[in-house]
Amino acid sequence: MSNEEKKELISEALKEQTAFNLKDVLQINHKPHPFMIGAQHVAYASDHHGGMLGEETCRKIPCAWKGCTTP
Repeated sequence: MSNEEKKELISEALKEQTAFNLKDVLQINHKPHPFMIGAQHVAYASDHHGGMLGEETCRKIPCAWKGCTTP
């Protein structure tokens, strides 16, 4: 299903109410989401790799997305 089809489907479901307003489908669909680099990644890379963010840092520190449990 394309993003436009999803947007139409969600807009139709929300048509009869006024509490919510659909802005963008991409803001709703976060599963799966891209791996997020955060402050812990930067600190680890600074302490262990001279500030170079690489694959080892991303494997050592989990995703920085709030509530994500992806290692």
